[in-house]
Amino acid sequence: MNINKSNPLLLHPLNKWMKKKKWSWFPHQIQTFQYVRSGSDVVVFAPTGAGKTLTGFINPIDDLIKLKKFKGLHTLYVSPLKSLANDIVRNLEKPIKDLNLNISFQVRTGDTTPYKKQKQKQKPPNIIITTPESLALLNSYENAKEFFHNLKYIIIDEIHTFLDNKRADLLSLNIERLQIFSPNLQRIGLSATLKNKQDAKKWLCRKKPKIVSYENSVLPKIKILESKERIPWSGHMATYSINEIYKEIMKSKLTIIFVNTRAQAEYMFKNLWLINKKKLKIAVHHGSLEKKLTFKSRK
Repeated sequence: MNINKSNPLLLHPLNKWMKKKKWSWFPHQIQTFQYVRSGSDVVVFAPTGAGKTLTGFINPIDDLIKLKKFKGLHTLYVSPLKSLANDIVRNLEKPIKDLNLNISFQVRTGDTTPYKKQKQKQKPPNIIITTPESLALLNSYENAKEFFHNLKYIIIDEIHTFLDNKRADLLSLNIERLQIFSPNLQRIGLSATLKNKQDAKKWLCRKKPKIVSYENSVLPKIKILESKERIPWSGHMATYSINEIYKEIMKSKLTIIFVNTRAQAEYMFKNLWLINKKKLKIAVHHGSLEKKLTFKSRK
């Protein structure tokens, strides 16, 4: 999208960072910013790679900068997976550090040490990235009302994963409890895909509910790899076609191979590495890796 004078995000503190990256604001980011600024709860639907995460944080970051040195918890970001929570921290860290913003943010999941959890209770950061289960525990503490009293935004990522299941019920109850503690709390939902968008809006939104949708005009090119090797009668791995997969990898600048389990990820990585005569940079990534190894695999 070409930025023009009618774009309110031209005055946003993040615009300087966007210009440095030579990026432009998407229409759904502008629309979401306007809706949330006017007091609406919003559900945003945008494909992967369209700045969904940044969209959720545009208003909280703008508000935190205006408030200056805000003390206490300002924004909650709820992710369905612990591994996604760590990804969000890395994405959030870049603009905040580059612009030297006085905004604190931390992860709180089952992997967070007891010492760090205690410190967060005593001195909460401005932004907490967490999971529904960890949020439920935070909500159960005696000082929950005081802890969440100044909360202004809650962002629910991958909202489609929370519909029509027990986790949705748990999360919904906790959000309503937060709304009691902080009556002015605003809700922002994010998703890449969902057939019935109205379901998400009804489940999450309460105040002047809005749906923001961005459709990607670029259609994906889909091709099925036809292996010349014999497919085994049993087993779930694609090792029979590992050489052909390796050849496809060599054709591209960047390749991501998705498998079903962590064990399969390790097994696929091992087999690719054994035939890696070109010494391509190949790495494995899953939720059980140590943080240092995870960072290395992303470089």
